[in-house]
Amino acid sequence: MKNINILQVNWSDFHTELEFVRRTVFCQEQHVTEEEEMDGLDPNCVHFAASLPDGKIIGCCRMRGNKMERLAVLSEHRKSGAGRLLVDSALKFAATAGYSEVNIHAQTSVVEFYKKSGFKPHGEEFYEARIPHYHMTAKLTE
Repeated sequence: MKNINILQVNWSDFHTELEFVRRTVFCQEQHVTEEEEMDGLDPNCVHFAASLPDGKIIGCCRMRGNKMERLAVLSEHRKSGAGRLLVDSALKFAATAGYSEVNIHAQTSVVEFYKKSGFKPHGEEFYEARIPHYHMTAKLTE
């Protein structure tokens, strides 16, 4: 496993690196349109970046209120643990911020990944950006 650091970063300081990861994963690999991906909400979100020891950003996610969004890891770094570390950091942030749960729209292909972090699917499968998703929720307090 690589030595991966998770940083809470400001959009204004890291937008170039975060946009690169998201455009690579969502726009190039998954054919999400630029307009759908770059929704203008980033300046008002809390961002997390997965970084290698050399400072290269290989993954990211954002929190918008109690909703975790835009989790992406560059393909050559998947299965490195970066995604799990990003989810764990976002959940810790949400708990510290006083949220009782975190909600996500999980692509159907990664529902099992999120279940390992305590998310539970609910409702019917739906499409977002032409990709099947499920609503999922992780309870942070009992």
